[in-house]
Amino acid sequence: MHKHVIYTLLFLIFCIASYFLSSIILSQIKQRHEHSLLLSRSEKTVQEKKQRELSIKTIMQDNRVPEDVQKTLLRAPSTQTFTMILALYLAYRNHIEEVYWDDEIQDFVLVLNGKRVALANGRLIFVERVLEDLLNYTPVMYPYRLSPLAEIYDSIPAVDETIHERLRSTDIQEALTMIEDVSDLIHVYFLGVKIRIHPLIKESLLLVNEEINALAARDKEIKKFLDSLQTISSYSNRKIKKSRNASLHSFGMAIDFLHPNYDYKSVYWQWTRVARPKVWRKLPFDDLWLIPQEIVSLFEGHGFLWGGKWSSYDTLHFEYRPEMIEYAKVRKRLLE
Repeated sequence: MHKHVIYTLLFLIFCIASYFLSSIILSQIKQRHEHSLLLSRSEKTVQEKKQRELSIKTIMQDNRVPEDVQKTLLRAPSTQTFTMILALYLAYRNHIEEVYWDDEIQDFVLVLNGKRVALANGRLIFVERVLEDLLNYTPVMYPYRLSPLAEIYDSIPAVDETIHERLRSTDIQEALTMIEDVSDLIHVYFLGVKIRIHPLIKESLLLVNEEINALAARDKEIKKFLDSLQTISSYSNRKIKKSRNASLHSFGMAIDFLHPNYDYKSVYWQWTRVARPKVWRKLPFDDLWLIPQEIVSLFEGHGFLWGGKWSSYDTLHFEYRPEMIEYAKVRKRLLE
């Protein structure tokens, strides 16, 4: 009986010891595994960082960015900031007098016609506004997508009607244009219509005109669409409807395709809001009046955005924003 108790106790001691020993071994294995994972993630992060730095340098070299400008742009505190400032530089390099990092406001500054415009996380506002009322402005640089609308429509958010209540700066247009009055604008013929535009967009718009005419000469559907238009408009000194913000039409830097009835489809979110109050925020794709994708691509290829890709859709509208096209291109290359 005494031996049986001793054996039982020894067995219990063995089981307890085995349990604790197993726990220690398992803990060590777990710690080693976690350490290995951390090292793997760390190595992956380092590799990704090196690859991104290489991509950044390659993009700048491919676009022939001067070395002194490269050094300045590489001061960007984040990839997003770098992408924005590089896009602005590529879009307006022939108009930029200087680009530098301002230690006082901790931001990039572009000098255009003697006026200083701060990046301000995509707000693009005069430096003095950064010091006074930065947070009153909403960013005017955002991820614009170059894919056809049919491919991305489902991922575009519904209309946020408050968007036009926010202040959107046109400071960079003011710095670029230097228009004293309407007499500084010029007349050109675009698709056979005489319109008034800013001289800054003349070269790009005439290239679009040439390419659309060439396309229409070989594509009957494109010619049919162009023939269906009532007219085309550009300069109009006005604000965006129900907004404090200036329209780019007031700079002669936007183009509208006007149609007699838009095939009885929806064109502009504010008009649809009145006509179809239950569904205006996000319409079925087939309910929109659309400009052919081939024409949209030609405009985008020369620095124009199409309002059909905005959540606050305006499918008859194009505006000259080459920095946004460059922004889309650079973002795509960095994500590849």
